[in-house]
Amino acid sequence: MKIFDKFPFLKKIATFQAPPGLSLEQASGESAALFKAQVIESTLGVKQFTTADMTGGMGIDTLFISAFGSRPATYIERSAELCRIATDNFKAACGDAHHISVVNADSVEYLLNRSDHYDVIFADPARRSVSGRKLVSISDCEPNLLPHIGTLMSKCRLLAVKLSPMLDISVALQELKHVTDLYVVGADGECKELLALLSDAGTGCQTKIHCVTLPQNNMPFTFTLEGERSATVKYSMPQHYLYEPSPALLKAGAFKSIGERYGLGKLHPNSHLYTSETFVENFPGRTFEITDIRKVHKPQFKDIERANLTIRNFPTSVAEIRRNIGVKEGGDTYLFATTFMDNSKRIIVCKRI
Repeated sequence: MKIFDKFPFLKKIATFQAPPGLSLEQASGESAALFKAQVIESTLGVKQFTTADMTGGMGIDTLFISAFGSRPATYIERSAELCRIATDNFKAACGDAHHISVVNADSVEYLLNRSDHYDVIFADPARRSVSGRKLVSISDCEPNLLPHIGTLMSKCRLLAVKLSPMLDISVALQELKHVTDLYVVGADGECKELLALLSDAGTGCQTKIHCVTLPQNNMPFTFTLEGERSATVKYSMPQHYLYEPSPALLKAGAFKSIGERYGLGKLHPNSHLYTSETFVENFPGRTFEITDIRKVHKPQFKDIERANLTIRNFPTSVAEIRRNIGVKEGGDTYLFATTFMDNSKRIIVCKRI
């Protein structure tokens, strides 16, 4: 991993020290850290606020949430080595006048045994076991926040928790209970993280789920699980345009809401591809113009040497389809192997808009 690709701002800080590999890997990328800082500021509704980052790590989230030290922040980390590196890095990034305090301690013990109150407490529990295995459930991550949610909420106006992108959203909302907003964040063609915001206002309310793609190139798609259950969707054979939801939206499961909101037809209950006769702007995902629909037979693809192939609700693998139709990877043509509402299986030939 190239550190400047993940953190472009470090190009301007010559003395910034990279932490050990795992801390570097688990740290939020620059665009994700900036996004979290903007969400927290918008939610609190003020420019100046106090923060406790209870899973300090590399300190990237601390830097951005604290606006590079212009807002009071407490970085808490139980690794003495990471605390030493963070102390030097905060000085290198913010100068001597920054307002970030570094605390070498177990964050749960530190916060629960003090009377300090913060505007926001941020947590990004470690999602790797001692053996290096990836962890998903909230209770398996370190620290396990579930036994302490109530106490932590009593010590802040807003509790912001970063969660695994593999976590089942319904389970997360049930376990955390006080979530007012859940951000499903996608980037680089995949879901990167979940960000849950907890406060007293979340008790008994319908959680708003926001699907976001970074860097932000469109408005978030916002819905509720209750709204998704009551939404109606119409099914349609392919028309002139094809729409593929973003990874964040697919993760969130807004399969009926997206069709209803944009007035789109869905190709099949399990295909999660949408269509329309007239072009719909600002769709949260990729949009294509359909040029042809073909069967999976090699003679039908003699005119296409290279194409980008995606399968959606199709019983054959990408590799097998490529062997069957003789089309190599790449080029400006897009192929979607999918199932239609009449259960026929076809390949949609498209060009991206």
